Amino acid sequence: MRVIYNRIFLLFGIFLFTACSDNDNSVLTTDNISIVEANVSFAAEGGKGSIVVAATGRIDVSVDPSQSWCKWTRADDIITVTVLANKELEGRTVLVKISTKGGNTLSVPVTQKGAVLSVSAFNIDFEGEGGRKAIAVKNTLLDPYEVEVENDWLTYKIDGDSLVFTAGKSNVVKRESTARIILNERVIEVLAQQINIEGNYKMSYYEYEDTIRYTRIITLTAGEKVGTYIMTGDLPEGVNSILFNYKNRRLTVYGAQNVGVHTYENPLWGWVSRQLMLGVMNFTQYSAITYDVGKSYAAPLTLTKENKIIFEFGDDRTWLGPSDRIIPVEAIVVGEFDSGYYYGRLYTFMLMVLELEM
Repeated sequence: MRVIYNRIFLLFGIFLFTACSDNDNSVLTTDNISIVEANVSFAAEGGKGSIVVAATGRIDVSVDPSQSWCKWTRADDIITVTVLANKELEGRTVLVKISTKGGNTLSVPVTQKGAVLSVSAFNIDFEGEGGRKAIAVKNTLLDPYEVEVENDWLTYKIDGDSLVFTAGKSNVVKRESTARIILNERVIEVLAQQINIEGNYKMSYYEYEDTIRYTRIITLTAGEKVGTYIMTGDLPEGVNSILFNYKNRRLTVYGAQNVGVHTYENPLWGWVSRQLMLGVMNFTQYSAITYDVGKSYAAPLTLTKENKIIFEFGDDRTWLGPSDRIIPVEAIVVGEFDSGYYYGRLYTFMLMVLELEM
């Protein structure tokens, strides 16, 4: 029976040892000294931590004197570790050696991460009208970073954890400037680009069921609201202007716009004025038209080596059909309305392309 009890006690002891090994309260141990708790992992900013020791006798503490970034003091069984800020990009480690008269020594590693200087974005886009763009800057050191800007059209201001760039209105198609963020030996470059899409464009398109590609000269001008552009110029009769949105280098036109008034003489009723409304159309599947404000026709910005801007319009995946299938938007249309009644499509702009006149 005693053998059985001894085996049970042995198994219970193994269980306790395993459980303690998984617990941070017993980090290191020898015959007459153990580390009860150690909180000595630091970020680049540095700070204070502690090592709690349990020993049966007097202990001695030492740290490599060449590692002056790590200091220590002791009060009874608590060793307080003070770490200076790390200005280097690499992390660092030093051992705190704790020994007893019997010659037993435990080494506790004190670790510190390298300095961090990072930004939330490496590229900034400005529209031709200019404006303000902010990026977040993470600096783990107390030392402030410096900023150098390549061209004077781009200015900056440090506002807390943000670096705010400002650009004025541009009179060229494209300009760019590099901002260098500097802290000690660390340098981060941020590229700011400003593209001005205002100007005269050649607009080409097909009419519905027509093989002729029509061309018109139109003008894009910045609207009162940031990110909006107004198309005017050689538009079809009655169409005064069309509103576009520009964001993330993408030009988008939405349906449900009042774009003008069509006035003409009807042989039966005399002079008639009807509201012109912008919509979108699908030819491939349904030859359907919708004047819903949520439906759109869009074009990504293409900029050639000669700084010629091209917008080639296509489906914006905004029109859901039966069973939530995507119906491709292949054209914008202008329809006639009067007192809530729809009188049909008047103009079609299919496979529309805008090319900046150089």
